[in-house]
Amino acid sequence: MENNGSQVERRKGGRPSASSVLIALGALSAAGTLFLWWLGTIPDEAHPEVGRVVFDNVPGAFVALFYVTVSAFLFLAFYLFAQRAKNWQRGASDDRRKMLQAAPACGS
Repeated sequence: MENNGSQVERRKGGRPSASSVLIALGALSAAGTLFLWWLGTIPDEAHPEVGRVVFDNVPGAFVALFYVTVSAFLFLAFYLFAQRAKNWQRGASDDRRKMLQAAPACGS
């Protein structure tokens, strides 16, 4: 039987793998950020007596760039963590003793 990356995705009992859950969380967090941006544009901005208006004097293009960038980086962070989870799911132990022996000593 060939052992390829598709076996990482299949789990016993139909449960999703950790990497699949992380990808879904990344997509949900990115979509949630964009949704909250849209939701914040619906009501008229309140002008508080104490405090300040959020994104006051900031052009709409920069606000859009901010929210899109935050969404993209949230998804990217979850995606890269999902890649790391795939390595954990493969189950091979990580022998780092050779790396520690080859590293130069600090301060010498």
